[in-house]
Amino acid sequence: MLTKLNLEEMKDNLEKAKELNAEVRDFVRKNADKLFERLEKEEDKRAPR
Repeated sequence: MLTKLNLEEMKDNLEKAKELNAEVRDFVRKNADKLFERLEKEEDKRAPR
C-alpha cells in the first residue's frame, strides 16, 4: 500500500517522531524537499496520458 503525504505535514510529523534518533530526523529533514520532487517526477511519468 502506498501513501501520499503532504510535505509540510510530513515535516511536522517528523518533529513529533521521538522514536527516531536525531541523526535520522536530520537526514530526512535535509532531504525531504529533494525526495518529494523525485516522487512527483516519478508520478508524472506513470500518470495515464
